[in-house]
Amino acid sequence: MPTVELIPDSAVRQASIAVPSASTWAGSATVAHVPQMIPHEELFFWTAEWQELERAAERDLAGGRHRVFSDFQDAADWLLSETD
Repeated sequence: MPTVELIPDSAVRQASIAVPSASTWAGSATVAHVPQMIPHEELFFWTAEWQELERAAERDLAGGRHRVFSDFQDAADWLLSETD
């Protein structure tokens, strides 16, 4: 079963918040030590798989592999076009 990465203690300290812990389930993913303040429907975010996708997105952004659109219509036109 996938597991969840913990929020780093340094991030909790910098935010100056008290974070209670809990063990629970999010679908088929085991979620351990996730702060109880996170709504159940957002627990997927803390799975190892989702965190890897987040890191991949950050790498893409840092590597310039993204598009910037001036408005929604430009984005919609690009999505509906057959060119890359």
